[in-house]
Amino acid sequence: MKNPDASSARSIQGNKAVNLCKVVESKSAWLMVHFILDVLTVLVDVSQKFQLKTAVVSDILSEINMAVQNLQKLKTVDGPQLRNAYDKASPDLKGGVTAFTSARAKLVDALLAALQNRFTDSPEEILEACEVFSLVNFPT
Repeated sequence: MKNPDASSARSIQGNKAVNLCKVVESKSAWLMVHFILDVLTVLVDVSQKFQLKTAVVSDILSEINMAVQNLQKLKTVDGPQLRNAYDKASPDLKGGVTAFTSARAKLVDALLAALQNRFTDSPEEILEACEVFSLVNFPT
């Protein structure tokens, strides 16, 4: 275990702080934080659908499909948080948007792959067959 008062420990912590400042001051990091807010908005909608007491498999499937479409759209079209970030970006931010553009595509691709692997491995016919259990179809 290292002594936090040792000069080597302080220099390592100092280097971490300097690197953190560089990240915080970068335009790509600023844009990525706001892009993630847009992505989370889509994913929260799916999560909330899962948590409904009246949730039915077919409704959840529909919500997942809508989330996939929205995420694919976010790959190329800026969401409201990201548009706002471009408008309010400080001129003091350093760097370009090349790193952000690359990370944006990678993040969306990884999320789409995760959704595909997690929720659509089952045959779609089985999930659609569960529509008969929808409370909307029950007599009142």
